Amino acid sequence: MQYPLLSRWAAGLALGGSAALLAACGGGGAAEAGAPAVSRPLAISGTAAVGTALGNATVQAKCLAGTGQTQTAADGSYSLQLTGAQLPCVLRVRNAAGLQLHTVTQDQGNTAVANITPLTELLLTRAAQLPAAQVFDGFSPQLAASLKPDALAAAQSQVVSLLNGTVDASGIASFVRSPLKAAQPGAASSDPHDQVLDRLQERLPADKFAALNQLLATKGPLPDPQPFKPELYVRSSTLSLSVGESLPLVADLNYPPNVRYIRPPLSWSVVETDGGTLRNEGQGWTYTAPNQAGTYHLKVQRDDFAQVSATVTVQVTAFEPRLAIEPSDSAVVLMPGQKHWFHARFNYQPGYAYIRPPVSWKVLDADGGSVTLDGEYTAPAKPGVYTLRAQRDDFPNVNLSFTVRVASFQSLSHIALPLQPVGLKPEQTVIRSEAAWAEWKKSRFVPAEPQSDDVIDFERHMVLAIVWPALSPCASANVLDVAPVNGSLQVTVQTRPAPPGVMCAAYVWNPVWLLVVPKSELPLVVKEIAEEK
Repeated sequence: MQYPLLSRWAAGLALGGSAALLAACGGGGAAEAGAPAVSRPLAISGTAAVGTALGNATVQAKCLAGTGQTQTAADGSYSLQLTGAQLPCVLRVRNAAGLQLHTVTQDQGNTAVANITPLTELLLTRAAQLPAAQVFDGFSPQLAASLKPDALAAAQSQVVSLLNGTVDASGIASFVRSPLKAAQPGAASSDPHDQVLDRLQERLPADKFAALNQLLATKGPLPDPQPFKPELYVRSSTLSLSVGESLPLVADLNYPPNVRYIRPPLSWSVVETDGGTLRNEGQGWTYTAPNQAGTYHLKVQRDDFAQVSATVTVQVTAFEPRLAIEPSDSAVVLMPGQKHWFHARFNYQPGYAYIRPPVSWKVLDADGGSVTLDGEYTAPAKPGVYTLRAQRDDFPNVNLSFTVRVASFQSLSHIALPLQPVGLKPEQTVIRSEAAWAEWKKSRFVPAEPQSDDVIDFERHMVLAIVWPALSPCASANVLDVAPVNGSLQVTVQTRPAPPGVMCAAYVWNPVWLLVVPKSELPLVVKEIAEEK
């Protein structure tokens, strides 16, 4: 099973109506005797996109006089020259996956700009009070009369208002004419117009978009827009730590439309005066339990919406030596020769001063690479699975073993995407430059501060960003291999369904893989191998 790079809106936006292929046609009145006929062509251009450019898609135009057809470029741009055509015109774009969108020209004269996006689909539907596909299929002088500039401006205002609480589209002066530089696979875009389309696609599934389009086609008044509702989630409402033990704190939240934050707008505090300490590390908070056993409480509060908060109960027990590997280090995959700095979590014994962290590291396999005293591991030249051990120096009986996989790719397992209650949008993106990598992380609210294994040599490597479709919490998926196969770069993923008869929690999760691989121009293909029940 393969998942090509197609918009998930294809099903919801193929709004019926099969259009015949149209060729440009001429027109114009009779010329004076002895003089050649002069007809200045109508030039229409724009960009077709849903956040990602709609490349190699068919664009058709219907004008009051004249029709035409062309193909979009890889960046979604297109241009048409129609001889004898007369404004206004309506346009349709359709790609190979069946995605279908519409727009209308707003210009006068012999040149027009007409982007074709989900926003222009809604705009045309509202202006005509008829589904945009029907406007295109039955375009006539009567329909053209309903698409005057004042009606289009009023329709855009109504669409912006109705989308409030989902996305903020008020910064786009014209859905149809404002410049639009769309993202392409492996090349993110910082264009504000394109970012609004990205967020619209993320937050408005195909079925809800279709319902919204149907609502806009009605002739009655529109309902009041839903205001933004700030939310805050803690991964666990209870924690258990021993005295002096430290733990990173994690909370998830939603963000208002069209608002960017330089850090997550969260603050943590200890409710009791003797309930331990907090350390803010810029992109996150770490809690250290007090030296006295007992029950304590932590409060997390949104900085942008102070009325939204949550409480975590911490049960602190008597000292017990602890040792754990950071969660991001529990599934490390490296390429041969690569380095990785392992991080251990442990607690200090109260009343003792330590010169250095009391943890030592060792590679247990003779040919399994090397590791320094402070946890910097160098992978061997030979692919395989190797075992390492971390051990407390002050309590030698406290130790743990774990494995490292050396393969044809490196997994950036420490990077996590913000949790979404309804799941993340599936994605397969090839990132080939430092600028595209920075833009990708920024658009997904990943902390911008580089970590030790977050520095990619894009002269030699690239990143494959793969977000798998939502799974049951009892199911799993893992990357087995990345290799050139039949002219493509194939990522092989093994999926395991939920065991039969097992009750699973009522939520979903998305496996996310960020894979560093040698640089290549091969197209990305993801192949699924399903493990039988």
